[in-house]
Amino acid sequence: MTTRIKTRHDTAANWTSVNPVLALGEAGVETDTRKVKYGDGVTSWMDLLYASEPNQFDHKWTDGVNNNSWHVVTVTGAKEFDYDTPGHKYTVVANTATLVDSTTYDVDSIVYDMEYVDIAYANESAIWIYVNNDHGSRVRVNNITTGSTYTFTLANPITANPGDEVTIEAWYRGTQLVWDKYNYWDNIIPDVSATATNTVVIDTTHFQNDPGWTYMWEQQLPNNVTDHSIVFDQWGTGVNTRNITAVTTASNGLVTVTFDGAPRDISTITLADTITTTPTNATENGNYLNFSKTEYPEFKDCVPQWQLYNSDGYYTDDTGHPYYNDPRSGYVIIDGGSPINFQFWGGNTDDNDNWQIYLRTNTTWTSTSTLEVHWYRRGTNISLDVYDANNENPSDGYKWFDWRTDLPQVYHPESGNGVVSGRMMVSCKVYAPEVNDSYHQSCDLDFYMTGDDSEDPYDSTRGEYAYNQTFFGDSTPFDRFDPYGISFTSYYGPNGTWTTSTRLKVRIIYKMDLIVGEETDLEYFC
Repeated sequence: MTTRIKTRHDTAANWTSVNPVLALGEAGVETDTRKVKYGDGVTSWMDLLYASEPNQFDHKWTDGVNNNSWHVVTVTGAKEFDYDTPGHKYTVVANTATLVDSTTYDVDSIVYDMEYVDIAYANESAIWIYVNNDHGSRVRVNNITTGSTYTFTLANPITANPGDEVTIEAWYRGTQLVWDKYNYWDNIIPDVSATATNTVVIDTTHFQNDPGWTYMWEQQLPNNVTDHSIVFDQWGTGVNTRNITAVTTASNGLVTVTFDGAPRDISTITLADTITTTPTNATENGNYLNFSKTEYPEFKDCVPQWQLYNSDGYYTDDTGHPYYNDPRSGYVIIDGGSPINFQFWGGNTDDNDNWQIYLRTNTTWTSTSTLEVHWYRRGTNISLDVYDANNENPSDGYKWFDWRTDLPQVYHPESGNGVVSGRMMVSCKVYAPEVNDSYHQSCDLDFYMTGDDSEDPYDSTRGEYAYNQTFFGDSTPFDRFDPYGISFTSYYGPNGTWTTSTRLKVRIIYKMDLIVGEETDLEYFC
């Protein structure tokens, strides 16, 4: 008697949708990708690693200096997709009616496919009609009335007899890509301190001079509330992301954001205790003033320079509340003189025993001068990941890799999913079946990303950036390479022509070794 043993199996999409917890040692097979995961009796499917990824490395420091997690992730795969180049689409219709100097032309909707027509797309989307292949006498279409019959309103009259061939020529933009509908608004400091709370209060009047921020507060954040998230990126404690559950706006401009999960402490910028000390350096008409780090370790919590110079304009006045003014981390009084604003730059890079502050006004001091350092303690640093349903700004391209959905899990709330740097091997082949043409290219690339920025992948073998490597005159699998993903584009059809839109078949094989972390403001080079 033959015994057949079947392993638990389903498609990758169904595994993700159900997200079950596999028993200890139980195998789960993705039938469409042929990947396998083994359960531990505790972890849900989406958080399990594939058995084919044993080389993933995870690390977390716990010394209190910075407790963020880091990962080394290897991903491999294959992508195949169709891509339509920009160009003209031509449809030939057998004319059935006698037209004499007619300024309209009717086409049965069954005969003519409007999929490629976008008459509102500037002047390039012009639609033209001409009879019996007389391209020189073509007439522009000014308007289309849709229905079971399309009525084309023409700029000039045409004449056609039954049986004539009428060609409809329409400009087609080709494959279009809409990037992430989320906008990331970072480095926001709450205006109210609270303990064990699930709300953050922000005074939006600080942003009234910035149209972008004003639009976010007034139009984006109050809508689609449950699609937004709030990110706490606290110095030394790592990144924590929560779902937003409610947003309320008061008449005085205060916005209260409510988030889910366990309550947490929230702090605004506050004036700390004054430090009275002496400098450890001396200068005449200088800016960089040092004092002892070992005697005043608490100064590490001073508002840093980078928190002053963000687009949200969070600066501090003598009450410690953020507002638009001269940016400063505090002010120092030297030998009883006038207050001088300073910015905190952190530890002196040449001397780890000293703090260094940058004075906004050149001044003179000696090693015996008396310093009164009045400084502001940093507040809770938050960011808002805001969904914008109207964020439609299409461009030519096809996103073939997504840093969030194509990695084993979500490591970081930003679009780039915490990817800091990596190395990639890519083999790409492009087919143009209509003209029986193809092109193949392979490359080995290095790259890095930080926050919302990226360095275009560099091919060390060829000594050039990947976007310079093209197919068919001007197309590349690295048209856009940033925290939203990687896109392919082809601006031209075969042989560099714009005449006809051509459907390409693109196949990409890839392997990526990635460093992924919770801090995307750091730059690491490979």
